[in-house]
Amino acid sequence: MATFLRARATLQLVGQSTPSLVTSYWDSTGAAIGLLATEAVARDRAFWAALAARIVNGAIYTPNLVVDEIEETTGALVNQVAASAPAAISFTGTGDGVPFLTQGLVRFNTNSFIGGRRVQGRRFIPGCLEIDNSGTPPQPVALLTTALGTANNALGTVIATAMGQRVWHRPGPSGPGLSVPVISRGVSNQWAVLKSRRT
Repeated sequence: MATFLRARATLQLVGQSTPSLVTSYWDSTGAAIGLLATEAVARDRAFWAALAARIVNGAIYTPNLVVDEIEETTGALVNQVAASAPAAISFTGTGDGVPFLTQGLVRFNTNSFIGGRRVQGRRFIPGCLEIDNSGTPPQPVALLTTALGTANNALGTVIATAMGQRVWHRPGPSGPGLSVPVISRGVSNQWAVLKSRRT
């Protein structure tokens, strides 16, 4: 049975009644699972901490300290692991935010293919600042894309325990689920429009 870890958090923006769900996937082997769970939560927090000044003031990131171990082919929950508590993040960006559905975008690249397409992860970044929006058509300015690159780097930087980030291709018509290693990360120089979000 192959498994991976799923770490979750919430990002609550002022004026949004429902918080955004933040999910990341990680190795479940290579060290004691409690250490891996703590590392997963810490690295995801480090990602958002790198964006503290680039997300609207009043937004709050809160990590979930229960990390799920998931069987990759079915998506079944097989274990839950407590992670050590990192602090929440209160964002400090100055000025108005762009509309909620206009979001920054980073990509998690893999070397795996399913159905002739490369498996790729994405993370949408809500709460970006109007001052980081410029041009015709409007696009993120370099200050934001640089911060997103720094945040991406934090996902691959060891805090206390070596581990790898993963992308999970959910089970579906193309076959069973599969979790694969992230080999690189990228930043979009265009805004993304989030049309739906899994909960």
